[in-house]
Amino acid sequence: MTMDEKIEEIFVCLKDNEEAHVILNELVVKIGKRLQQLEEAMQEMPTPDKTYYKPPGAADYLTLAQNLNHIYERLEKIENAL
Repeated sequence: MTMDEKIEEIFVCLKDNEEAHVILNELVVKIGKRLQQLEEAMQEMPTPDKTYYKPPGAADYLTLAQNLNHIYERLEKIENAL
């Protein structure tokens, strides 16, 4: 292989490397944008203390914790009645 052929091969490798860097940089930017979208969506999701449910016949809405307490109180009454 001549010196000119070796130099040409080096330039081809550098060009391939440059294209790979461009593609990787674009992918990193896209991943960053998607991650930001996911973080924003997670912040908008309600937490258990902000999840309300109104049981049938109840006057007020209950948080998840209050509703679970209500369910367990009713279960306890049923168990004690047996």
